[in-house]
Amino acid sequence: MSPRASRRSAADAVPLVKKALARKRASRKAVGAATDGGSVGPPETAAESRPRSRFRTVGFGHSAEREAHHFVVSVPRSATGEVMIYEVFTQDPEGPALDAANLRSRLDLGRWLKVADALEEELNRRLRTAGLKASHWKAGLNPVARLLGKELTVLAWAIEDAEPSLAHVAIQNWRGLAPEERWWLYTMTAAQTGHHAKRNVGWRKAVRYALTENPTAPVTALPTSAERRSRALVREPQEQASLFPEASEERGPYAPGIWEEPA
Repeated sequence: MSPRASRRSAADAVPLVKKALARKRASRKAVGAATDGGSVGPPETAAESRPRSRFRTVGFGHSAEREAHHFVVSVPRSATGEVMIYEVFTQDPEGPALDAANLRSRLDLGRWLKVADALEEELNRRLRTAGLKASHWKAGLNPVARLLGKELTVLAWAIEDAEPSLAHVAIQNWRGLAPEERWWLYTMTAAQTGHHAKRNVGWRKAVRYALTENPTAPVTALPTSAERRSRALVREPQEQASLFPEASEERGPYAPGIWEEPA
């Protein structure tokens, strides 16, 4: 190669070298920013920023390693069966002895379908807030975390002997309760009339009246599971007053109420 051609090749290479050096300086600045507390890469998504639990859960928030005490909702596979709600202390439901001691409520499938979507929506909202995976009702056994199980049982007690057309009133009033209010209702009712056969008496009757015959705001009927699937409609819960005026109205997402009641 001639000296003139060599000088020309060197001159052509200068811009390329300058570009390479500029890229290297930019890379060093990015690394330095990350070391000083900056961030490199795409921003964290909303799903990634949610708190995540280290416990493995099944169903609606039940973790066997976290607590043995939980609830189980048994959904029938046939249209003529009944939905059974069990409070389970050490094991999953097996045999008639457990039915006699731990069965809290029995609902015909028609009544269950009127509240199933509202229950699923509320439980999943609470689970997502707590960083736990959501779930959905399926035929067979559906485990439910202890505190969430108490809340769904209160709604089941309210509609078990009510007119099916009042189910949407019960849902709206149930939604208007804070989790602590639902737990209190469950504790008072279960103390005397927690057995599934003690329906329509004492506190069980009071819960039905409180949630189905005491509307605290104008309500509209919510779609059943079949109607919701066909319409692809999600209806937001309406704002309403509390059944317990002395309770705090500042509720918001309630993450702690999955396994433990707050101190």
